[in-house]
Amino acid sequence: MNKIAGILISLLLPIAAIHAQEAPGQPGELITPSDAIQLAAGDPAKGVTGAFEFEIRGSGKDKRFVYLNSEKDYRDQRCLTIKMTRGNAADLEKRLGLSRHDDFIGKRIRVHGTAKRQQIIITDSGRPTGLYYYQTHIYVDGPEQIQLLDGA
Repeated sequence: MNKIAGILISLLLPIAAIHAQEAPGQPGELITPSDAIQLAAGDPAKGVTGAFEFEIRGSGKDKRFVYLNSEKDYRDQRCLTIKMTRGNAADLEKRLGLSRHDDFIGKRIRVHGTAKRQQIIITDSGRPTGLYYYQTHIYVDGPEQIQLLDGA
């Protein structure tokens, strides 16, 4: 290795170490929706595991699941979505003294789990159109994964 390369490496290593320590997703650090989306897209197979904190701005449900969203429009590319079964949602609402999933809107929460990128296939009358987009979901296995934060 030549002298200049050695000097550059010795100068850049401390900077890289500082950035690695500040990187979101490190143990003990809270992960924002934008960081979660970026990190999950960077490793689609594993996603990013940690504690996520944000305000609920939208919610929804289908036959099997309840969704709590960081954005009003769940299709927004900046949206981080909590996905849980209707049973887990009912248990969570009961534990927190809420009557329905819409009562989460405007509340700040912390959720522990893994955010993963999910492909959403667009359908027309139940048939796939060949079009798709991505959402980032945190699947909640149990209501103990979610905390309502003070002042929410």
